[in-house]
Amino acid sequence: KNVDAFGFGDRTEICVEEGETVLPDLEGMIDLVLLDAWSGKQHADPAYNGKGIYALLIEAAYDKLADHALLITHNDYLPDVGTNPIAAPFLEAGASELARFHAFCADRFQRRRVIATPDGFGVYLR
Repeated sequence: KNVDAFGFGDRTEICVEEGETVLPDLEGMIDLVLLDAWSGKQHADPAYNGKGIYALLIEAAYDKLADHALLITHNDYLPDVGTNPIAAPFLEAGASELARFHAFCADRFQRRRVIATPDGFGVYLR
C-alpha cells in the first residue's frame, strides 16, 4: 500500500520469505535489500548461525545488486558497541556473529555506516 502511495507500485516486488530459498532463483537486479534476520538453524558452517545468516544472505544477493543499490540492516552491531553493562553482552555477541558479514561488505560496498543504536542500524551503498 505505501509503495503504491509513493508511486513505485508498478516497479516494486516485495518478498517476505526466507532469503536462503528466494535468492538463488531471483531474476533481475535488486535496488534495495532490507536484512532483518536471525537463523535458529544449525548450518554446516557455524559462521552462518544466528546473526551470521546476514553473511549467507549478502553473499547470495551481492551479484544481483544493481550499481548504487542500498543494503539496510537491522540489529547490525560492530565490536566495541558500547559500555552499557546490561546491553554490552548481547550486543558484543551479535557483533561477533556479524564478523563475516562485515568482512564481506568492507571490500565490496562504496560506503558503509553502522549506527550504534540499541537496535543497531546499518546502511551500505554498493
